[in-house]
Amino acid sequence: MHDGHRRTITLVVGVILALHQDVGLSVILVIAMPVCGVVLGLLVSRMVPAFRLMQERIDQVNRVLREQITGIRWCVPSCVSRRKHGGSRRRTKS
Repeated sequence: MHDGHRRTITLVVGVILALHQDVGLSVILVIAMPVCGVVLGLLVSRMVPAFRLMQERIDQVNRVLREQITGIRWCVPSCVSRRKHGGSRRRTKS
């Protein structure tokens, strides 16, 4: 059985069992659950676009950092060799 179906069945059976225990509290439960669902749905619908935008911005920062790190990796050996040899390539005496 699909996960969504299990949740729905659990929800319905929970409400039915609550009705058998106490009808007054079950009415509150039946009213509160859809209200909570709507509020959560609104929150999620507003947060998902903000999350996607933030994720894109983080990806851009990571891309720039990766390019910079890659450049540093290639620069380090040449910079070290220049430092060892006086800042420029070796010149042979003629």
